Formats: sequence, structure tokens, C-alpha cells
Amino acid sequence: MISRRNVIGLLGLAATLSACASSSTVQQAAPDKGIVRSFNAPYDKVKQAAVDALVTMRTPASKTEDQPDGFVLLISRPPHGFSWGEVGRVVVEKGTTTPVNVRVVYEKRFALQFAGSQSGFARNLYAHMDKILGTVASN
Repeated sequence: MISRRNVIGLLGLAATLSACASSSTVQQAAPDKGIVRSFNAPYDKVKQAAVDALVTMRTPASKTEDQPDGFVLLISRPPHGFSWGEVGRVVVEKGTTTPVNVRVVYEKRFALQFAGSQSGFARNLYAHMDKILGTVASN
């Protein structure tokens, strides 16, 4: 017979595991989801800066795709330090003029892990892109 305490523990475990993110979670996230910054540089330069920044951060894209509305980079970080890993999506939004928006969705694979915040990752990525582009983000 299962005790009440075990049932509560199993329910808690199920709820925690259901909150885990996967590559498909971020890939299927709404187009307007995430943290966005604008860069005062041409689209092709911003696109390349995003790729180069991820490599500099030792988080190269696991998949890239040119889409009609922009360039998509998918990220999958393995477990490290106090983390079970993270998954993310970076979209360089295609436009005809500057500024060019870059949108980041970044989620922890395991909801209760310490490392891997979306805001921290986005801030780090944007700082690397600023350095590569020699610009300051417009917002």
C-alpha cells in the first residue's frame, strides 16, 4: 500500500519533471516570446555577430535555419556545473532597415536547477554581440 506521503512525493516529482524544457519547447515557442534587443547594424552583420557570439560563449548553435522572418539558431547546452543543461532559441529578425531585433528564448532543462537564467544568457549574448559589432544596442 502506498502511503499518503509517497503519493504527495510522486505528485511533486511528476509536476517537477513536467516542467522540464526540451529543444522542441523553445523551437515551438511563440515568435514574440523572449527577451528582445535591437542593434544598429545591417541584418547580415547582426546575423553573423549572433553566430560568432555563441561560439565565443562556447555555446555554438546545434541547428541554424534561414526562415522568411529571420535567422534561427537553436542551442542545446549539456549538463555543466550546477545545471542539467539548457535549451534556447535565438532569432535575428529580418527587416529592411536598421535597427535589427534579436530575440532570445532560453530555458533550463530542469526547473529547479540553479544555473541557466534566460535574462543572464541574453545579457551575456548581447554583450558579446555589442563587442563584435562595435556598437551599443539601441534598447
